[in-house]
Amino acid sequence: MSDSSWSSPCVVPSDLVDEQRFWLAELGNFTPELDVDVAPRDATAARAFLSPDADLDPEWEERVHVAHTEGYAAVGGSIDMRRTPAELEPYAPGGGRNPAFAQPLVCPSLLPPLEPNAEVAGLPAWQPEGDEPWLYDARIRLRLRPRSRRPT
Repeated sequence: MSDSSWSSPCVVPSDLVDEQRFWLAELGNFTPELDVDVAPRDATAARAFLSPDADLDPEWEERVHVAHTEGYAAVGGSIDMRRTPAELEPYAPGGGRNPAFAQPLVCPSLLPPLEPNAEVAGLPAWQPEGDEPWLYDARIRLRLRPRSRRPT
């Protein structure tokens, strides 16, 4: 796991756009700045909601931990299967972080108090709601083994 004991100072500039053509600072106006210390989010309480048929990629835990410490309360990734049902096609491996991902996060890792609030193809999922930051990253990959069709 990566070291989450860092803190990073950030400068947040504030500027306005004049008629969508100029930043006011470009016209010589004063731009106020605010110094903010940014600390990592505590990821120790994160809980993965996985299928019993899931095999995690070797980097899965590290990537999820890093995303949580960067501030994301909900983290999800791609799903690799031999025969992918239509509902899981948007989750095919390939790509990276996608902040515009429009689907629920399937088999997500969630920080409390978040809990799965949806289901996709019989798998636990979290549909983004409220103002908690979330992340879909296709590099966070799990493989689903075929489910047995034998009666139990």
